[in-house]
Amino acid sequence: MQHTHKLRILIVDDHLLVRQGLKQILSDEYRDIVFGEAGSAEEAQAQIQTQPWRLVILDVSLPDRDGFFVLREIRAHCPQAAVLMLSMYADLLYAARSLELGAMGYISKSSGRSDLLKAVGRILDGRKYFSESIGREVDKGGSSVRHGSLSVQECKVLLAL
Repeated sequence: MQHTHKLRILIVDDHLLVRQGLKQILSDEYRDIVFGEAGSAEEAQAQIQTQPWRLVILDVSLPDRDGFFVLREIRAHCPQAAVLMLSMYADLLYAARSLELGAMGYISKSSGRSDLLKAVGRILDGRKYFSESIGREVDKGGSSVRHGSLSVQECKVLLAL
């Protein structure tokens, strides 16, 4: 895939190893990338307001605010950026909420390299991507579930119930 200018990707995850792994995988596939990193919602907000990002890979669980808060900030301050949500929860509830709040995709951290690259490729082409099991549910209308006002903690409680 050829890009005439540098591809700007912001990776927001509180685990350094995850950020480094994502950068390595994407660097192997895309040659001309400028990466930004943030380990918290606060750092992500600073990056969003100072740089134009083409893609933000955003963890749902951050130490200070949840990823859905950051997703709303991105939609407000950096609307040209596509967002791929990343979570340890391969769950329809989180995926549907991500879709409602304007994310272009959702994958779980248990996904492999090929899933990540497929997601990034689809999103950079302007299409949505949800990992296979979640995508089937979303296609069946699961995205009509309205949980947009729940916090991550409230979602966890709802999932536990």
